[in-house]
Amino acid sequence: MREELELAKARGEVMAVADMERIVSDLVIETTARVMATAPRVAPKVVGESSRNLVQALIEKGLRESLQGMADFTRKLIPAAAAAVAPPPAPPPLPAKRAPAKRTPAKRARTKPARTKKPKAS
Repeated sequence: MREELELAKARGEVMAVADMERIVSDLVIETTARVMATAPRVAPKVVGESSRNLVQALIEKGLRESLQGMADFTRKLIPAAAAAVAPPPAPPPLPAKRAPAKRTPAKRARTKPARTKKPKAS
């Protein structure tokens, strides 16, 4: 049994409990910091947007960036995890912003004519 443990240590398959506690603690702190930083980073991008889909896409993009940062942090913290942790999938492209349609004279001519008052019958 002791030989198996020594062999596993030599292969890097086991680690001290204190080292694992430090790693887990660092991961919890980093995760909390990145999640809490997402809202202030994304909020200015969604202010004034009226499209629910665009707002959702911007929020998802911000969350994916946070998740990618956490994955990178994990790879640096635990080298053995680098092979096991696959990068998150790439986010879908954001929908293009469309400028509001301008009302040209031709469009104004096609709109309903202004209401006129009917003369009162006497």
